[in-house]
Amino acid sequence: MRFYSDQPIVLDLVSTNAVDFEAEPNHTVMLRCSAQGQPIPRLFYAWENGTEIEEPGDVPTNVKWRFDDNDSLLIDWDPVQYPNGNVTYILYLSNFVDRVKGPPVRIPQVPYNVNITLQISAENEWGEGRKSPPITFLTPNGGPKNAPSITSIQSKDENVTVIWQSPTIPNGVIKAYTIYFKNTAESDGKPWKIIQLDANRTEYTINRSMGLQENAQYKLKISATNEYYEGPVSETSWFDTYKSDDDNLSVLENVTAYLKNASLIVYVPTKHKYQTYIMYIRPEYGEQYWKYEAINVTESQEEIVIEHFPLDKNVRWAVQYHKNTG
Repeated sequence: MRFYSDQPIVLDLVSTNAVDFEAEPNHTVMLRCSAQGQPIPRLFYAWENGTEIEEPGDVPTNVKWRFDDNDSLLIDWDPVQYPNGNVTYILYLSNFVDRVKGPPVRIPQVPYNVNITLQISAENEWGEGRKSPPITFLTPNGGPKNAPSITSIQSKDENVTVIWQSPTIPNGVIKAYTIYFKNTAESDGKPWKIIQLDANRTEYTINRSMGLQENAQYKLKISATNEYYEGPVSETSWFDTYKSDDDNLSVLENVTAYLKNASLIVYVPTKHKYQTYIMYIRPEYGEQYWKYEAINVTESQEEIVIEHFPLDKNVRWAVQYHKNTG
């Protein structure tokens, strides 16, 4: 006698080459199906055949970001390995959300000087996958990209004249300059003295009323500010304050100098009336000056060459120029 049951048949589906039915794309999976039960005989049996289709199986990886010279945000990443179909990507930039075709992506006009959190996910026709881990970074401040260039520092009788050129990448309109100076004998913890100037200045004289002391060594740097923010400071320059012992000597203006091979080339203003130039040269951190005197300088002469200069690329030099009408 055969006994039948009205309980459903129990099916067991087993894969012979895919653990937990997880497989790589385009991989053939071998399945074996078995059934247990004693169903009541029927003429027809209904079988359901369903396929589970899911959203992307992983997240974008190796997410990288940077800002270009125009402050546009550039984002790149490695695409997902298990798209499960055709995918697009969703960028989450704090409160900003955008769908893109894929890496790389350029986003202009990012707000200045704010923290942004970045996440990326992949999305196919069945839904959105998981987001990448959050990355938080600060956007550019919008200030000048580089610093002003100090072209000359002229010191005499505790008056120091600083001449500079504007930043070559102002990133907008320059609104102001800031000069920082400090006595080298002061501790590192003591703040720099600050002078703020209008944007129409490219030359300024610091005097004793602003804190300069006699026979002291100072360091100086300068920055520019546009309508958004203050830019980077220039390289630190050095100068000495001193009291001239010779009233016949005056400070030479509009002079530049540079090293070429083993010579120091000093450019002097043309159509001058001076025949003798005196230069005092020392290593930036040194105290002992070398004195060099150029005589019989003609009116049309534009440069003075000091040959066999002790060239050391690791040493910066401080130069003082004087002129004598004798």
